[in-house]
Amino acid sequence: MKRLIPFGVCILAIILFSAAPAAAQGTGGFQFGLSGGASFPTSDWSDAYGTGYNGGIVLNYELPALPLGIRVDGDYRNFSAKTSGAFSRSAEIFDGNANLVVGIRIVLVKLYALGGGGFYNMKFKAESAGVSSSISQTDFGWNAGAGVAFVVGKLSIFGEGRYHEVTLDNSAGKFKFVAATAGILF
Repeated sequence: MKRLIPFGVCILAIILFSAAPAAAQGTGGFQFGLSGGASFPTSDWSDAYGTGYNGGIVLNYELPALPLGIRVDGDYRNFSAKTSGAFSRSAEIFDGNANLVVGIRIVLVKLYALGGGGFYNMKFKAESAGVSSSISQTDFGWNAGAGVAFVVGKLSIFGEGRYHEVTLDNSAGKFKFVAATAGILF
């Protein structure tokens, strides 16, 4: 009997300590959510476009025993027009991205990094002296960033920042912007 007590305590400790890290990483399983925030053009694009807004839907899957997940985002972005005399311009973007998410959960707070790629349908509009024109194109882009989430059960409220870079198919180079987003997953 005396030998069974230490053996039982060891088995119980192994079960408890091996389950704790897995449960601490994330919620596990699928989550659906909504997000929204502000988008800020960077580099030369900030001269032509002002701060915009974004909104989207999120589908998230976390592996139950690992700190890894896959997240798919579908977003709409609109950058405000900057005017110069009688000339104004704006940009509208619909994008879809698939991202790898790596995170660690500490009690109710999850810190994470994410990055991936996707397709961006961009529509550039310009107007001068009552004459308007628009160009639409779909290009590949990538994004990377970090965030923090407050997690209770399957519900997550998150805030994150991500850098996006879209390679344009003409001589315009790359469209770059930073998005600050908040959202909810359930």
